[in-house]
Amino acid sequence: MHEVIDRLLMELRSAWRFRWPALGIAWLVALGGWAYVYSLPNVYEAHAKVHVDTASILRPLLNGLAIQPDLNQEVQLLTKTLLNRANLEQIARKSNLDLGGLSPAAKDALLRSLAQGIHIQGLGQDVYRISYASTDPATAQAVVQQVLNIMMADALGNTNMSSAAAQKFLQAQVADYANKLNLAEQALAKFKQKNLGYLPTESGNYFSSLQQAQQKLGELKNQLVLAQTQYAALKSQTRPMLRPDSDPLIAALNRQILKDEQSLNDMLTQYTSEYPGVIALREKLKLEKKQRVAMVKQFMAGNGQAAAPDSIAYQNLVQQQSEAAVKIQTLRQKIRQTEAAIASLKAGADKLTNVEAELSTLTRNYNVTRKKYDQLLNRLYTAQLSQSAQESGNPLKFQVIEPPIKPLLPAGPKRHLMSLVVLFGALGAGLAFAYLLALLKPVFMTRSELTAGLGLPVIGSVSLAATNTYLRAKRMGAFGFGFAVLLLVVGGVAVAEFANHGAQLLHAKL
Repeated sequence: MHEVIDRLLMELRSAWRFRWPALGIAWLVALGGWAYVYSLPNVYEAHAKVHVDTASILRPLLNGLAIQPDLNQEVQLLTKTLLNRANLEQIARKSNLDLGGLSPAAKDALLRSLAQGIHIQGLGQDVYRISYASTDPATAQAVVQQVLNIMMADALGNTNMSSAAAQKFLQAQVADYANKLNLAEQALAKFKQKNLGYLPTESGNYFSSLQQAQQKLGELKNQLVLAQTQYAALKSQTRPMLRPDSDPLIAALNRQILKDEQSLNDMLTQYTSEYPGVIALREKLKLEKKQRVAMVKQFMAGNGQAAAPDSIAYQNLVQQQSEAAVKIQTLRQKIRQTEAAIASLKAGADKLTNVEAELSTLTRNYNVTRKKYDQLLNRLYTAQLSQSAQESGNPLKFQVIEPPIKPLLPAGPKRHLMSLVVLFGALGAGLAFAYLLALLKPVFMTRSELTAGLGLPVIGSVSLAATNTYLRAKRMGAFGFGFAVLLLVVGGVAVAEFANHGAQLLHAKL
């Protein structure tokens, strides 16, 4: 650590020999730098603050009825696409930046500089700051004003243009699908007219119709068997009735026997054959059956009477028999018709299936086209309603919080800071120049340096006998150097302090 400090002190003593040339360089750099800083033109910045209100009273009212654009996204897109070439040319033209007399290269350079100088900054809560800096305060104000005007105009124009383009596209699509729908309707109608006898009924397609016909045939046959059985029973009753069942007493006894047998069967499901109730019921049935046998013998012995042909009961039986015969004929006719229909379905199976398949395709195409047409028509109405809502009031409301005004005081350049930078740069340049001269013209300041540099032993050294005159001159030199450095520093601080005023005076005289 001591070696480093000694080395540093030695370098400083060596550079101290060239303090006056270094001070001259520092003064030259400082004066040149300050002159450049003072010669820089003033830059005036104009700015405006605008609030973009994305809330609208129509939004909740039109929810679900009209298309609601994402206004925040629209604002972001607007700020990103605002500085296109067409808008930049309009801004330059209306801000009195002469574009007519410029060459294409100079015009491109001017537009690039304009785009780089315009700043649109979001401050939060939908507040945006638009700023531009120029050497002419009127130009700065005009540029910011034109940017603000274009932003407000594009907000409404882009929305209306997008809505109009969407409506134009939807109208073309609706017309196209209306034509397709008409063609599909005509094709379906012609096909139905051509295959009128082979179309599926409302009850189903070919296979379901065949299945229903076969099921109907089975039902008709069952009804025929039942009608024939009923007819045979009625026909047997129209003969002279000598049956024991015709006797009311025998019929009542038969009903009692059936009732007791049913009761016995019910008891046997719950009790055994040894149950007293079961035994008693069986004995009762034996007696009833013996009684019926005796009553039947007595009836058959000559107590029964035959029904007279002119009796009311006989006439009713004859009428019922006639109705049963008509029913049988009707069922047979229906059976023949159903069998013929089944045979016709089986004979035209290929034709019917082809017709059903083609009809299904035509119907499906028609339904798809109809559904798409209805969707497009609904969207067209929605787009028209959205445009009407937008025309009734721009959803993006711009409220200028701070309009652009002509700046009176320059916003730059930062001459205070630049002057201080020049001061420190001048001091650094002086130190660097002194160190460079010390390297170019080295000397040995001590015996140890001489020994280390030559590699030879030093026998002795001669000291300088400083007189009072020499010491006085040395002190005056140090004082003069310090005063010059102090003057440079104080001058630099003064230059930085009065940089703007000094620059204004300089520009006024020039």
